[in-house]
Amino acid sequence: MAQPIDKTKIEAALKGFTIPPRPDLLLALQAELDTGEPNVKAISNLISKDIAISGFVLKVVNSPVYALTRQIDSVQQACMILGAKRIVQLVRSILLRYNVGDNKPDPFINAIWDTSTQLGEACMAICQHLHLDFGDEAYSIGMFNNAGMALIYNIHNDYQNIIEEASSIENINIAMAEEQQLGTSHELLSFMIAESWGLSHDVCNVLAYHHSCQAIFNTGTFYEKQLLSVLKLAEHILEIHKTIGQADVDFEWKLYSEQILDILELEVFHLIDVGEHLFQCGIGNQYHVERH
Repeated sequence: MAQPIDKTKIEAALKGFTIPPRPDLLLALQAELDTGEPNVKAISNLISKDIAISGFVLKVVNSPVYALTRQIDSVQQACMILGAKRIVQLVRSILLRYNVGDNKPDPFINAIWDTSTQLGEACMAICQHLHLDFGDEAYSIGMFNNAGMALIYNIHNDYQNIIEEASSIENINIAMAEEQQLGTSHELLSFMIAESWGLSHDVCNVLAYHHSCQAIFNTGTFYEKQLLSVLKLAEHILEIHKTIGQADVDFEWKLYSEQILDILELEVFHLIDVGEHLFQCGIGNQYHVERH
């Protein structure tokens, strides 16, 4: 298991920030799951009350990432085919964007949430391609990993500059750079949001160290190492360092790629196949090769 997080560090990181509480819809859905025999109709009715959320659920489950053989036309149908637990996990990730930050129209905020959605889908697609059975958890990590960025940006207007500067310098840990300049990091804030919203212990651990990767690689369980490696591979394939950090070089990949590929049992030449699978799932990436 990854090393425990220092409680005093959490208290310091939270100074000036409020972790958004778990939305009422999630509380109601979790209560139904906790019965041990969740009522699919009750769960689908709860979700369907929110037209925006239910519409987004149908859009996602009908996307190429889920690779379903038939069109899903209702939330109840989605629950029956994919299972109530998977749909609740999906709803949790969808609600995140609407409940963290103030959603002000801003290119940087849009980039944070748009790339989070892309990362979630890419993480799931990578799990499919590698026959890993934790695609839903990987999706959640992709969606939640930068949630803390939205909280920080609401308070610190120069936050984008800090991220871009840290991303452009080799051997700079982005989370440490944030802590040095802001007294907090989006790693810890994303961890706190995920923990508050009921994500699994393993997922929360990975979020807490997703830029301090060596902590997971040194002390994490193999499952945590796999989850982190899927996230880092997705970030690299999608070139998140360019989208969020405006950096030309992916320094994290340069530093950790050997360990990531080893954990996922991949060679560099396999990345073309991974990229092609993502492209078939509707996810553009740097490893897709156009054939003429």
